[in-house]
Amino acid sequence: MGRCSDVIDCSPQEMVAWMFDHNSRDRLRIHSEEGQIARLVLNGDGRQQLVATVKRMPWPLYHREIVAGMVWSKGDDGGFDVAAASVHADVDYGIAVSSVEGFTRISAKIGPYGEMGANGGYNQCQMVITQVLDFNGYVPSFIVNSKIPQALSVVEEARNFFNRDDAIDQDDHQKLVAIIKRGEEAYEQPELDIINNAKTKFENLETGMYGHLLKEIESPDHLVKMKAGFLPGEVDIVGWAETEIDASVEECASW
Repeated sequence: MGRCSDVIDCSPQEMVAWMFDHNSRDRLRIHSEEGQIARLVLNGDGRQQLVATVKRMPWPLYHREIVAGMVWSKGDDGGFDVAAASVHADVDYGIAVSSVEGFTRISAKIGPYGEMGANGGYNQCQMVITQVLDFNGYVPSFIVNSKIPQALSVVEEARNFFNRDDAIDQDDHQKLVAIIKRGEEAYEQPELDIINNAKTKFENLETGMYGHLLKEIESPDHLVKMKAGFLPGEVDIVGWAETEIDASVEECASW
């Protein structure tokens, strides 16, 4: 038995649809890159379907065939349950396959996650998937341990397919820029002390009495000037860098 969970950058409905799109081009590509034998959708009506896969096993083991029925249902909480269980069926893969029939049972809970978007729906969901897998026969433990993560990799595949990390980061960044531009924040004295102490300590490093103590060092970027040195009575090295940024003051501060 194995369990895996993650937050996916899509609505719960999109996640269910992706799981049922068993033979999408992207998933067939992954199937081929992993060197698997066969992957078929035998029938389905959008609510339930029968799928068949033949997983490659290392020699001298026989490959494992899994034929399972899948079904989804919507809960009262706005989430979805997707379940799959092995069934016995004679499947024509179009090729000669020497395999042993394996058994599996899968339960996936998909629920809304985060805040509701401007479109009135959720743009993220959390998926928790639990799977029981029986290879039906003797299989060395080290092979079983290597196959369980592969069986649960559907979560990683979904996360990579719907990945919107850059877009989400950009949205959060723009919200922070808007806060800084409004300039309506009220600062307490401890916060002001932090700013003033830093300014007092470092504002004269370049042109003030300590400027000659900083020596220019090699920068990994030719557009960035860098210096470093030690101040009298200090044991920590001081670093200084300067460059020009193609962004507003508020954007720089928020970054």
